Amino acid sequence: MRKLLLSSALVMCMGSFAHASNVGVNIGVNIGGPAAVYVNPPVVIARPPLFLYPPKLGFYVAVGVEYDLFFSGNVYYLNSGNAWYSSPYYNGPWVKLQYKQIPYGIRKHPHKRIHYYRDDSYRKYKVGKVSHRYKHFQPEDRGHRAEGQGKGQSRNDDGHRGHKR
Repeated sequence: MRKLLLSSALVMCMGSFAHASNVGVNIGVNIGGPAAVYVNPPVVIARPPLFLYPPKLGFYVAVGVEYDLFFSGNVYYLNSGNAWYSSPYYNGPWVKLQYKQIPYGIRKHPHKRIHYYRDDSYRKYKVGKVSHRYKHFQPEDRGHRAEGQGKGQSRNDDGHRGHKR
């Protein structure tokens, strides 16, 4: 009987040790989840901006908007958040570009130079120091129409779309 009592006591002690040893250890191995996706805020251009053509740049630059917006070869280019986009319209829809897809005529100029010539041209334009032959245009207002309807650009008297020649 003594053997049975000792065995029972030993089993009870072993059971309590086993229960106490279960402290909820969890080993997690992180092999990486999906990469974080960062999306720039949507570009909102409420009204068609004025585009000026600084001759030293060789392409049109938008003035009066908070974005770096350019026009070259019937395509609009936008630089926002260190990313480049293109669109056939001044207010999108925008398609993200790789740096090599930006026309060389645009990417060869540092941003500071573009801003300098844009601001200088706009100052001259506002005070009337720019001749009537100075290239500029303002696209027609697209509003909030469905995609695919029209180009959103005006035609000048000479029939060219969007800008004076």
